[in-house]
Amino acid sequence: MRFWGYDGAFEVSFTVEQGVFDRISSSPTGDESGTLKVFDKYRDKILTAARRVYRGRQVGAYTLISADF
Repeated sequence: MRFWGYDGAFEVSFTVEQGVFDRISSSPTGDESGTLKVFDKYRDKILTAARRVYRGRQVGAYTLISADF
């Protein structure tokens, strides 16, 4: 899954590997709808990990992996 965050005028792209959803959720995502539900449910946790990975660097894109959680 991909989402974008903003640091002032900078757009920062994040990709979340499927394994992340399997790790943070006790129920399998299965399909796109299930993945979106898990993203919504754990949004704060995902954004916290994204902030930690980003840390104000201004590189184009980041991938969140299971180890980030």
